[in-house]
Amino acid sequence: MKMFPVAVPMVLRAMAALICVLVFGTNLCMPQSNTPGTLTNWGPGVEGVRLSITMTNGFVERESTFWIVAAITNSSANIISLNHISAAADYGVVVTDASGKSYNLRPRLAGGSSGRLFVEPGMQSVLTIPVTLGKDIGPGDYTIKAARGFLLKDGRFFIPESNPLKVRIK
Repeated sequence: MKMFPVAVPMVLRAMAALICVLVFGTNLCMPQSNTPGTLTNWGPGVEGVRLSITMTNGFVERESTFWIVAAITNSSANIISLNHISAAADYGVVVTDASGKSYNLRPRLAGGSSGRLFVEPGMQSVLTIPVTLGKDIGPGDYTIKAARGFLLKDGRFFIPESNPLKVRIK
């Protein structure tokens, strides 16, 4: 005697397929626009390493979270080492208003484990960084930049800055 109707296995298969799409498609579901920015503008190089940021939209709402795509490219002959806690914690992000007043958007960390990412010569590391605007940042036109430290095998530490982006906060 069957305990389940014939339709139940089909429902279970459909649920399994949906779970696979959700699990494996998560990275594809990040906020996107129809015309995403390209990583063609780079900050100044430091020891052959450069940082670029882009956004899908030049307008953001006050007291909201938006996303920046950041890429570090290694055109040196050395493997570089990047400390890694999380995308939000690994990058310093600063917005500056027209008068020159800067706001550090790096989150406070309550703790967490740290690891290392290694970027070989000729390779890139690309992360999507969540950035949250606080109440203290008013509406207006701003410039946003990011920075990310890296370590060489000989122990020297460097912090390249990204290209600047213009953003309007509403």
